[in-house]
Amino acid sequence: MSQFFGSKQNAGSGAKPSDVPSFNTRPPRSEVSNYSPVPDLVTPIWPSDSALDLNIYVSPSIVVPGFKSFPSDSLVLEEKNFTIGNYSDTREIDTTIKIPKEVQRNGTLWAHFFVGLTGHQLDPTAKDYSTDSAVHFFRPLNQYLPKKKVKKLKNLLASSEETEEEEDDGTPDVSIASYYHPNFTVSVVPDAGAQKYRQVHPAVRQHMQLEATGARDATGQNGWYYPIVFLNTFWQLRSHMMELNSTVETVPMRITLNNLQNWKFSMMASVDENAKANAKQAAFGGQTPGGGDGTEFEMVKEVLLDTNIYLLCTTGVVTILHMVFETLAFKNDIVSLSHHFPFRILLVSNANGYVL
Repeated sequence: MSQFFGSKQNAGSGAKPSDVPSFNTRPPRSEVSNYSPVPDLVTPIWPSDSALDLNIYVSPSIVVPGFKSFPSDSLVLEEKNFTIGNYSDTREIDTTIKIPKEVQRNGTLWAHFFVGLTGHQLDPTAKDYSTDSAVHFFRPLNQYLPKKKVKKLKNLLASSEETEEEEDDGTPDVSIASYYHPNFTVSVVPDAGAQKYRQVHPAVRQHMQLEATGARDATGQNGWYYPIVFLNTFWQLRSHMMELNSTVETVPMRITLNNLQNWKFSMMASVDENAKANAKQAAFGGQTPGGGDGTEFEMVKEVLLDTNIYLLCTTGVVTILHMVFETLAFKNDIVSLSHHFPFRILLVSNANGYVL
């Protein structure tokens, strides 16, 4: 739980958040002694209420060209003055993107995020670009999942030689395919606070971008990190995905930009990472912790998304009441049984103590 809730728990021992100065008052690298390549305590590099500019480009390559080198249709999001911590500020973008030839041939479609303080340069190739006020990172938009195969089964109840098709889980003959979901949520996490970097959950740590130059405070042990921008795929269902192949030339893309509480982000990132790892392990014949096929959590998400919320709540209340009534009925049976078959406990004293 300490990995989920960040600053208060993670900063409980060793250095305190107040011991780490602001990034603007950091000492020169030459004055830092006992430098640690991996920081101990990290704090946000920018103020918690900063306004951000955010650009997202899609590309089949992880190479970062200048903004002018990107194709004109590769810019899918360009938002300005988005305030960190303003939960009422939600922006939605609906567009269509072209699938490059490389992605059609089982390549990866990357989303390049360029995030910076409002009014500062976001293009890494520009002369006035500074990592003090901007950051670039990339995330994959498609997922490589085991492809279900179709096997032919004979219907023993049919009189003819008809066959039925049934989906198999792909084991042991597993083929991997590239899948894409059109809905994405880009969430800024405003309240991550100070973090013990070595103790952060791995699923959360992969979304943290440390300060690019590796600057440290005077102790050489503590550093800074950029605001966490989370590409949220938690609610993406396998049944809603499309396979990317040579026949797919364009796909829709709907992006929601918002702020997300740190505890929600930590929970979603860790649970989603574990669920995907279990599904992949099960697809290749491995044993999952629950002994299932790795799709159990997918079914839970389908129930939460596709079921009417009032019906779901009613079902939960009825289930709880049923458990209470079953407990009361069991208690009443025990009391009734004791009245029909009374018994007494007699303690007899002897030299060694009491016997029943």
